[in-house]
Amino acid sequence: MVTVIRNGRLLDCVGDEPLENASVVIEDGVIRDIYTGEKGSSGGAMVIDAKGNTVMPGLTDAHEHPGMSEGNLAQILNAPPLRTALLIKRNLEATLQAGFTTVRSMGGDHWYMKQAIEDGLIKGPRLLISCCLLTTTGGHADLSLFGEGLLHQDTGRLIKLGRVCDGADECRKAAREQLRAGADQIKVSGISGGCAGNAVEQAWHLQFSEAELRAIVEEAKDKGTYVGAHSFTDESTRRGVNSGVRTIEHCTFLTEETALMMKEKGAYLVPTLLLSWQMENKGLEGATPWFLKKVRNPLGERGSGSLLDGSFSSLAIARNVGVKIGSGTDCFADMLGQEGSELKLMVEAGFSPYEAIKAATMVNAEIFRMEGKIGSIEVGKWADIIIVDGHPDEDANLMSEPGNVKVVMKGGEIFKNIL
Repeated sequence: MVTVIRNGRLLDCVGDEPLENASVVIEDGVIRDIYTGEKGSSGGAMVIDAKGNTVMPGLTDAHEHPGMSEGNLAQILNAPPLRTALLIKRNLEATLQAGFTTVRSMGGDHWYMKQAIEDGLIKGPRLLISCCLLTTTGGHADLSLFGEGLLHQDTGRLIKLGRVCDGADECRKAAREQLRAGADQIKVSGISGGCAGNAVEQAWHLQFSEAELRAIVEEAKDKGTYVGAHSFTDESTRRGVNSGVRTIEHCTFLTEETALMMKEKGAYLVPTLLLSWQMENKGLEGATPWFLKKVRNPLGERGSGSLLDGSFSSLAIARNVGVKIGSGTDCFADMLGQEGSELKLMVEAGFSPYEAIKAATMVNAEIFRMEGKIGSIEVGKWADIIIVDGHPDEDANLMSEPGNVKVVMKGGEIFKNIL
């Protein structure tokens, strides 16, 4: 089957300027040709007239949690499994319809979520999964309150949540368990504390030791993959990078010294501005006073500024020294489908709209180790292509409205066409 997209304004995410009146030829799910102007007959090909709209690579999200189906953690843990499964399906399909064709899920995901997409049971984005989030006793994903378990049913065959591990040997075993369960990468949650863990844990708490982190990193590396780690403080980021962690998630309150270390060691920064903005401006359903306090001042007496403030300052420093910056949202529940708003926030943080798009395409493809397959429109790459009404490389706000995404193609298959 051959498909030709014609009359497009091609934003290939390779060059710096779009190509006008461009055509893209797709065959067997792969981009076979790109040209401008006219080039013979399309024969029996399916033709999509882009009508001058922007043709660009499918966007990607390097950090979200599609397995976390509801905003309230207690609801996720105690909801009927059928409800959870249907919400996961709805949310993943909303993500693809918003133009996000590949997603790195950073914890909470079961292998069958990915398989259901590959089997066509869920019309969602391509998934890279982490399975359980690795955490220490009392750490960010230790789902207990003062040591009392919160789980009241077996959710293990539907979603994967925290896996508590302490000491290098136990951490090594926990990493092996996730790889056995189908993880594409390992997620450590975290090197620092977080906001949504429990009332006792503080965002500035250090958690995994370097010895523990190195054991996890070594296991991932031995299996050809890598580790991404939640980090809210500069000290925790230094610990992670020094231990071989490849992607620092959130990475708030970064200093120039640590940013230079990240650049030297080739670590990526994955900001998650959207969830921080959401928590600061809209709150979350069922949020407790201690949770909101940590969001607004995660460093406590050791510093000042909200998570969003810490993210913006980190991005400015990281960009200045040349750290590679991807794009993530930390979306879960009904936030899925709104991922495009991250681009608008990246522009507010100092990126140009096209830089923000490249973070969500080319840089993320490097993070996923899929740069030869996705992230740009080039001959030989998979046909993950979207058509957007307007010029998103000039106005990132366009991506905040999924209705502006007129066509979504993943691997050459059309999942949306409202041109």
